[in-house]
Amino acid sequence: MDLGLRADLILNGKRIQISIECINKNAKSEVEALFAKQNLDIKDILKAYIKKAQEYAELEDKLRNLTNQLEQI
Repeated sequence: MDLGLRADLILNGKRIQISIECINKNAKSEVEALFAKQNLDIKDILKAYIKKAQEYAELEDKLRNLTNQLEQI
């Protein structure tokens, strides 16, 4: 099973090739959807990064709270 990501994208008019090995299949789908845009703007990538960083932080908080609850049992 190959979970690597090999993609070509156009960013601000420049063609860029990216290769990421062992990427999670859900992450791969999201990245491919973002890269499917014909001409990405750097702002699109920055917004996607900030959104995922926020989601990650919220998930980490929930996990920390769950861990604390389990420790109290």
